[in-house]
Amino acid sequence: MFPDYDHLPALAEALLEVGLSERDAGKILGGNYARVFAASV
Repeated sequence: MFPDYDHLPALAEALLEVGLSERDAGKILGGNYARVFAASV
């Protein structure tokens, strides 16, 4: 868990560095967040 959204660029970079495609990283960073947010409100 991150204290704020300032850490997201570092997470995105780390996901790409371990071999995830930009599309897959985008799903994790945006798609999954949107799904969890929608389910929680």
